[in-house]
Amino acid sequence: MLFYKAWLESRSRFFIGLIVIAALCCVFVLFHELFRSRMQTTRGTLPYQDYIYLRVYGGFVRGIFLLVAIVLGLGGLNAERGRNTLMFTLALPVRRGYLLATRAMTGLAEVATLALLPALLIPWLSAGAGQVYPAFQSWNFFVLWVAIGWALFASAFLASCVFENDYSALTAALIAFYIYPLAVARTPFLRPYPLHIHYIMNGTGMPYFDPQTHSFVGPLPWAILGGVLLVSVALIYLASQLPVRMDRS
Repeated sequence: MLFYKAWLESRSRFFIGLIVIAALCCVFVLFHELFRSRMQTTRGTLPYQDYIYLRVYGGFVRGIFLLVAIVLGLGGLNAERGRNTLMFTLALPVRRGYLLATRAMTGLAEVATLALLPALLIPWLSAGAGQVYPAFQSWNFFVLWVAIGWALFASAFLASCVFENDYSALTAALIAFYIYPLAVARTPFLRPYPLHIHYIMNGTGMPYFDPQTHSFVGPLPWAILGGVLLVSVALIYLASQLPVRMDRS
């Protein structure tokens, strides 16, 4: 029942994200000739695989996915205090840590589903449009999208457990979303390390990605992705502990 409650509270945000991402994938693939004609290069028409990368996996659709992942992270107990529904939720015969864990797991599943959408749609739609986009490429991007999407979800989830309303939590999460990559790029001792979330996600400057062909040429950075996963788990665990401490204070 708790999972169902968490689903009811987040399904509108999830379906909006689902519809927008699916629609963009369909438009960019089915009308690729129109868009590619406006993206001429010195070598002529932009290759289809490069075009998909620039529009989906390294461009606009990726940005939409990240924003939706942040929005899905909203909904901590403090946010319920702002909506005057906290007393009802706390009256349920379950511990608050378990309550937040079910919300987090529901949100993580939703983020993974949204990341899966382009991996399924792009190769299938491409075949229908008379083009070829390797499924192997899509599945690699799916793994990267899930890892980074979960990290952004976890950061927004933590913010929603700190601030009393969704607007404050969203503002804090968005500020962190924009400041973190800038801080990594502008901090000299951090530059040599693969800590830039956007670069990890789209392969920019990474040894596993060829920028000339916009394709994977090596194994995914499993150690980095494992570290991202640990950070996500740590943020969600911290979020689950905050409400108890705040109520005791």
